[in-house]
This record gives sequence, structure tokens and C-alpha cells, in this order.
Amino acid sequence: MFVGHYAAAIAIAATRPRKKGLLSYLSFCAVLPDLLMMTSSLFHTTLNYHADIGLLYCLIAVLAIGSLFRFERTHLYLGVLSLGLHLPLDYFYMSSDSTNLYAHPWMDFILESLLILTASFFFVKRHDIHSKKLKWFALAISLIILFQAFWNFYIN
Repeated sequence: MFVGHYAAAIAIAATRPRKKGLLSYLSFCAVLPDLLMMTSSLFHTTLNYHADIGLLYCLIAVLAIGSLFRFERTHLYLGVLSLGLHLPLDYFYMSSDSTNLYAHPWMDFILESLLILTASFFFVKRHDIHSKKLKWFALAISLIILFQAFWNFYIN
């Protein structure tokens, strides 16, 4: 699971009234463990940001950034929820045998694309986004799905 984590953030943001920066904050919270894992692998460190002390670092970062941007307490809790949903979404990617969805790129691509498209549809309908903002949102979602295709069919 990689871009599917954005779906969790979009779905959570759809449940709240629109607030500037909330969707970006929740998206950051949702993918933070993966971002830190990729960054740390560049420096050849082995800290797992999906468990133990690494996840605690992620939690501290989520709360610190939310406080820095003065989000309401409820939004901080949603950021923690967005981070927490990272773990169950990774469940089908943890095994090292053929049950790992990365071993099946088409299944993974369809699953993650459907997750993000469903959450996006819910977000757009809930917030009644029109015109120019809808075009930018659709472009962002399209780029995320394109990145997923690149991940599934080029990198792996």
C-alpha cells in the first residue's frame, strides 16, 4: 500500500467542514511512515517507521506539525487517526510470499486506485467542489494514480 494511504486522508477530510490546509495535513500524516522509510533508506539506516520507536517519532512529528500550524485539537486527533490507519492498510503487504499484494501488480493497482477514487468522489460530493478547484483536485488525484502505475509496473 502506498498511494492508498492518501485515500484514508481524503475520506477523513471529507467528514469535516472544509478548512484550509487540513487535507494536506492529513495526507502528510497518512504517508509519513513511508516518506521517512524512503528517506532513511537513502542514508542506509534501518529504523522501521511502521513500529516501535519509529512510529513514536511519526506521532511526535504529526502532533508537532499540527500544533505549529495551529490546527484545532479535533484536527490533531484526525491526524493521529490518519497516521494510525496506515498500519491496517499495510496488512496485505507484509508477507514475503505470494500473498503480498506487491507480488500481483494489477491487483494492487486496481485496489489502490479504487480506494483513492472512492474517497475522492466522497470528498467532492461532501464539499460540493466545483469548477477550478475541482480541476486542480482531479489533476492531483490523477498524478497520484499515475505515480501508483509507475510504482506497480515500472519499479517493481
